[in-house]
Amino acid sequence: IPAGFKGFDSSRVTIKKVRSQLSILDNYKGYAYFIPGNHDWWNRPTYEKGKRKLAMEESFIEENLKKNTNIANPDNVFLPKNGNYGPEFVDLNHQTIRIIFIDTYRIIQTGIKKNKIPEEEKLFYNRLDSVIKDGYTLKEKIVVVAHHPVHVAGPYNNLLKHPYLFARIKASSPDFPSYKMMISNINSILYRYPGIYYASGHAHTLQYFFTKDSIHYIISGAGSKEKMLSEKDIKKYNQSLSPNEYLLWNSGGFFEIEFQGKASKTLLYYDNGSKKCLIHDYTNQ
Repeated sequence: IPAGFKGFDSSRVTIKKVRSQLSILDNYKGYAYFIPGNHDWWNRPTYEKGKRKLAMEESFIEENLKKNTNIANPDNVFLPKNGNYGPEFVDLNHQTIRIIFIDTYRIIQTGIKKNKIPEEEKLFYNRLDSVIKDGYTLKEKIVVVAHHPVHVAGPYNNLLKHPYLFARIKASSPDFPSYKMMISNINSILYRYPGIYYASGHAHTLQYFFTKDSIHYIISGAGSKEKMLSEKDIKKYNQSLSPNEYLLWNSGGFFEIEFQGKASKTLLYYDNGSKKCLIHDYTNQ
């Protein structure tokens, strides 16, 4: 695999990179969760090879966070566990918030060499709908978190124009067949539950969409790497935005969601987190 697409390998460099993320939690009191993405799987196209790489990182993160006495959930920080699709979920704040974790690369990976959805993946989609429906019935605020976005604007849509890239790298594009199928399947479930949040990364940008179906899509992929786009490209991607859409390129940052009763606020911290603005104020009727 080219050096730019490797993942955690217990080398000095990769240990330093992961520890730099864990150190953010040194003085944090509360719950913390890590979810896997394509680099955690080393972009491996097969489950068996990728899972060995993923397990190495999962073990390292869990063992190190057990030493952090501030973390409320030291034994349950890496979700989904053991290379599974998910969904796994946690209920927080006296069962008023449900966070659902899914491994989107596991889904995309399954379809790299296959043209149909296996039974195990069909069960995943049924389970995802059931877990969301259960939380929705309990009137919980629901956030589905994953690595890959299912609603995105920008250059990730153009990866397939470069035929020299390997299939495992093409799989990063929403136009890749198994990724495209995953988008359709996940969105068909989300559309049933107005007010739900889907938070992801992958694209090195900060994006927010509130669709006509009342779905909140957040892409917070500019924490450690920023995709440098030209002013021309930025103008192209931003020129057709609606009032409920927001794109921020070439700036490090992250999102925060505040829940209070039926109301929620989506806030953005940008310029490497030094600045803050309110992106959306929403009340679920």
